[in-house]
Amino acid sequence: MNWGAIPALLLLACAGCASAPAPLPLALTYRIDAQPGALEVEVEVSGPCPAEWRLGQPIVGELSATTPEGEVRRRLDRRRRVHFPPGARRVRYRYALAERTRTYQSLQAGAGGARSYMLSGSSYLLRPTGLAADTQVRLELRGLEPLLPWALREREGGGHEVELAARDLLAPGHHGFGLRRHSLETPGGSLEVGFVEGDLDVSDEVVLSWLRQAQREVVHCRPSGRAPHPRIQVILIPASGSWEPAPFGRVLWSYPQSVALYVGEHASAPELLDDWTAIHELCHTLHPRVVPRRAWLTEGLATYYQCVARIRSGRESAARMWGAMAWGYEAGSGEANGLNLRDLDRRLRELHCYRAVYWGGAFLMLELDLELRRRSEGRVTLDHVVARVLPKGRITSKDFAAAVDALAESPLWAEVGRPHLEEALMSRAPELLARLGVEGVGRRATLAAGAADEALRRAIEGDQAVSPQAEPGAPR
Repeated sequence: MNWGAIPALLLLACAGCASAPAPLPLALTYRIDAQPGALEVEVEVSGPCPAEWRLGQPIVGELSATTPEGEVRRRLDRRRRVHFPPGARRVRYRYALAERTRTYQSLQAGAGGARSYMLSGSSYLLRPTGLAADTQVRLELRGLEPLLPWALREREGGGHEVELAARDLLAPGHHGFGLRRHSLETPGGSLEVGFVEGDLDVSDEVVLSWLRQAQREVVHCRPSGRAPHPRIQVILIPASGSWEPAPFGRVLWSYPQSVALYVGEHASAPELLDDWTAIHELCHTLHPRVVPRRAWLTEGLATYYQCVARIRSGRESAARMWGAMAWGYEAGSGEANGLNLRDLDRRLRELHCYRAVYWGGAFLMLELDLELRRRSEGRVTLDHVVARVLPKGRITSKDFAAAVDALAESPLWAEVGRPHLEEALMSRAPELLARLGVEGVGRRATLAAGAADEALRRAIEGDQAVSPQAEPGAPR
């Protein structure tokens, strides 16, 4: 062994390492061609191709991938997964939406007609598993005009594009193509609205008035007096043959959130303007995504604020809205099955106890709001808690509890929040309603003068947004 040669050998080895090209970072470009009844998708892979990919829906035939050895063809397995060779550079497939919408309308897999339709982005965007959250993703779109949760740029030569990150692929919201478009300006933001093709007895303007009214009411729940996001996408789907104003709505947790609403074909203007579905779904834009999902928190907030917002805006009388809270107590209690709110939340889909969880969560939020106001002499409210956590984009229920305690400057969650989860469902509701002066249920409810917490009730009803310059989450 020539020991003197070792340093030279090490230098050569290091030089070889230094000269070796660094692996390219992974980046994905999706080229989406929205055609009548189908989406043609090509994914270009820059950098090492991930081995495993997943798709939200099985409405895809063969997938083809371009590799140095030529074209390879694959099919999704039963878990909607597919594997490609390491050298794959392009993946192509066709999402045959028309085959789905011809027999069944779904906010997830697809709703609408051949030239105007919507679906969840997670249904048709093939995505690698295990991607780093900050991996660069680019969408390039052509064909039917797109409406996505994010603002799009026009591309030279036609079409649109947007730069995203891999985290957006995990929660891409609703996507619409070929929709009838409108833009509604609201304080501090806009609603970007798209109608899927279909018949409605009312005009577009009636439906837009319904949305405009709901979004203005949401602003009444913001300490800043401005919309929770500069831009929120809303997609409307006519519900053929339905007389119900808004049979169903859903929010998806893209950032910002993405809202879809069915509108009954035969709904009248007064029925639509009296409906609560739009305000409920738009109230979800007040708070961030909660992971893992806790319906008592997300739906509790939206249910509480759908009542409060309509009082503050003047659309409904205080008596009617507190009567709705009293109705919620009775309706939810009937679904309790002897379980507490935490257990009902865990078994929500099994037991279909939606009223119990939604209204149980709403009463939890009501008592938090009352105690925050009481202890701070009105300087801190639930509005401030929600405004503080919204910019985080994604929180846990523990993060929400911590924000409550931080603004209360005391362990308020342990005293108020946790008991609502662990005690018998809404066991505190009768006393809360009595102290607020609420007598009766629904439209028969009245408000008694001189109740113990009448002043706090009036403060909740009458809160007005402060100056738009106020910092989100800052006590007034």
